Amino acid sequence: MFAISLTFMLMSIIRVGALAVLGEYTLAVVGLGLGLALPAWAGQRLGFWLQGRLSATAFQRLILVALLAASANLLYRGITQGIAALG
Repeated sequence: MFAISLTFMLMSIIRVGALAVLGEYTLAVVGLGLGLALPAWAGQRLGFWLQGRLSATAFQRLILVALLAASANLLYRGITQGIAALG
């Protein structure tokens, strides 16, 4: 889990730097990012806490269900926005 978290953090730093260089940030975007930093940190801490209290199999299943839900949501949003753009 630590390696995955570190990978996401490094990718985020690179993404933030690239978007800053391209001038893509507005005050609203920066405020939203800062506002979501604490819930993101809390969610990560909750994951580490749960990992120590659940069996490895149960924790892996929980993570897979969360990833499936996030993937389904992204697919749904992408498809509905794509259809709306065509219509």
